[in-house]
Amino acid sequence: MKLSAGQIGTYCRLCGRWQLRRIQGQDALYSTTLGSYLRFRLSRPATVTFTAISNGNPAANPQIYAWRINGQSWQRVSVTQMPIRILVRQAGAIVEIMTAGNNDSDQVWTGGQGFAIVSLSCDQGAISPTPARPLLTAIGDSITAGCWVQGKRSSYDYRPESNYLQLLADHCGFDTNRLAYSASGVLAPGTGGVPAAGHWLEQLDATHPVPLQASQLVLVNLGTNDHQPDPQLFTKRLVTILQRVRRQCQAPVLVMMPLSQNNHDLIALAARQSSCRLIDTHNWCHHWTDHTHPNQEGAKEMADHLIPIINKMKGAFSHD
Repeated sequence: MKLSAGQIGTYCRLCGRWQLRRIQGQDALYSTTLGSYLRFRLSRPATVTFTAISNGNPAANPQIYAWRINGQSWQRVSVTQMPIRILVRQAGAIVEIMTAGNNDSDQVWTGGQGFAIVSLSCDQGAISPTPARPLLTAIGDSITAGCWVQGKRSSYDYRPESNYLQLLADHCGFDTNRLAYSASGVLAPGTGGVPAAGHWLEQLDATHPVPLQASQLVLVNLGTNDHQPDPQLFTKRLVTILQRVRRQCQAPVLVMMPLSQNNHDLIALAARQSSCRLIDTHNWCHHWTDHTHPNQEGAKEMADHLIPIINKMKGAFSHD
């Protein structure tokens, strides 16, 4: 069974933001965000083959994809190793393939340098989408995206597959719609030409709109990158973002205070004005890659703090 880019969305569960685009002369399933993934089931033991285009900044580290079978350990592969073959020995196995590494210099907003998958196949049996699970929409910056978890090399050391958000999702049994860009904030623009958060909530890039999805829950973690902003403008923009997200996602919104506690009072004010629950993250993380980004142990600390908060909201979630 071989699927073209245009067929993948029919036979796989697509999580995150994907669109069918023409990239380097080929039809491709395209995303600009780390942590977007495909999730599918195999009817028989098979070799799965997927192919992606090398589409980032050619002068930077190559893009990385991650994959796993039945929720086991993630494996990481460079786009330069395509096509990738995955040996699946069990009938009914669930396979996930995730966008897992890019660079700040990849021009994802206006240059079309996002992730691009062109085909997916299996040599035995059939591919089918997994059932829908409860959906968590996560809005943030590099910490939510999963940057710099393993070290200070771009792309290679990113870990969206094992940062706090994915650990939380795995524990609670939901899918994620991860909307997060490095360096972006309430007012601060991100890297790769990405603007401030209010401009990308419903945009895949500068010219391609994408709606926010109805969700069971929304996590917002913004403000780390907004350094000494105009207080009134910051609060007004964040209130607008929170109200817009709650209306479009039709879900409760939890506002996480930045680990740095940057803009603490302004974020607390915006949460109150938006009738959103504020999550105090003071002293949540003690292990860092640098002075801003949690390392893998810090990511686990964050998830361990969030899990009981989400467990108290179990009525909004159901499991496979």
